[in-house]
Amino acid sequence: MSRRLVVTADDVGRSRADSEVVLDLFAEGAVSAVTIMPVTPFAEAAADAVAGRPGVRVHVTLTSDDDVPPWRPLTAAPSLVTADGFLHTDPVAASRGSTADVLAEVAAQLGWVRDRVGAVAAVDAHTSVLYGLHGATWLEATLAFCGEEGLGFRLPRDGAPYLLPHEAAPFAGAHARAVVAADRHGVPIPAAVLTNRTSAAEHGSYARLLDSYLDTLAKLPEGTSELFCHPGVPGDDDAATLRGWEARMLRDPRFTDRLAEEGIAVVDHW
Repeated sequence: MSRRLVVTADDVGRSRADSEVVLDLFAEGAVSAVTIMPVTPFAEAAADAVAGRPGVRVHVTLTSDDDVPPWRPLTAAPSLVTADGFLHTDPVAASRGSTADVLAEVAAQLGWVRDRVGAVAAVDAHTSVLYGLHGATWLEATLAFCGEEGLGFRLPRDGAPYLLPHEAAPFAGAHARAVVAADRHGVPIPAAVLTNRTSAAEHGSYARLLDSYLDTLAKLPEGTSELFCHPGVPGDDDAATLRGWEARMLRDPRFTDRLAEEGIAVVDHW
């Protein structure tokens, strides 16, 4: 067995400027997959830009972000929205939504992307609310839906590279049950998932962020894994700094050379 890696840029549609960065990276081949947020104002143009290309996934969006104007769901989704009809920014409030509303919204977002882009191999989630980390109990039903639709799901078979050391024990049981459910429903899942969960301030420099990613590549297990990141326009705040650094990393020869050195093939789906 060999090691393969889906290199994903998340959050297409979140903002116009960041979407343009991601779409450029996708056009250049610097990433092999992108995820589209169907509820945002910039999703339509993004979908047009990637129509017909492999590697496009649905970034199921059940919450708004607090640094951009709030988003409305594609369905009525009464249990998922505020009094004004917008998706909650508070993940705990969002997690009180009904399973029926969640599945209807997931189906609508999937249909939206299929109608504009074509085939979709997998879905994943914007923020961690769909995974139940804030109290929601939707994951089993979502995996059943993915099995019925022939979709993969972003759920690492090996949680170690993604989970921080203090999270491994508390989440071990829930993670093991989710993997069993994915297998029961015939849902493809990645062998491991790599991403950055450290702030720019904690890294201190681009070089240290790059080193952290390079170190994780050497630890990839056999099979097909995923590295997902959030490239975008660099800025002064911590999140924008990270987006700029990740965009730079994806074009950095040291990153692509390390993939070759490790014998890791880049693919567009797991």
